[in-house]
Amino acid sequence: MRTENAKLGKRLNVRLTKDHVLTAWAVRHEAWLVNRFQTGADGKSAWQRVNGRPYTGSVANFAEKVQFRDPKQRGKLEERWPQGIWVGKTLLDDSHIVLTSDGVRTARSIARMSPDKQWDQKFVEA
Repeated sequence: MRTENAKLGKRLNVRLTKDHVLTAWAVRHEAWLVNRFQTGADGKSAWQRVNGRPYTGSVANFAEKVQFRDPKQRGKLEERWPQGIWVGKTLLDDSHIVLTSDGVRTARSIARMSPDKQWDQKFVEA
């Protein structure tokens, strides 16, 4: 958690306090990362022990601004790749969890933005 907080401090000038909206998401994401990537004495992660293979899903950086494929957008004039803040992945179907101004959304596909557009403090605060 301290590592994530330090990275966010550098990238967004944001410090996660107990009241910040991203704090609960950061704790959840940290546990998800430990289960997928931290290896034990046997050299395997918890995910690998259960599934028999290493985790190979795509991830973004916590609190990174991404575009996500919105399956609910059906009209041709509606934006199909809106922007949001990536906060993790679901446990059930490995979908991406994205925070938007409209609330929490899940998406099967995300598109990462160019490095100069990935970190936007005003967007996170909104």
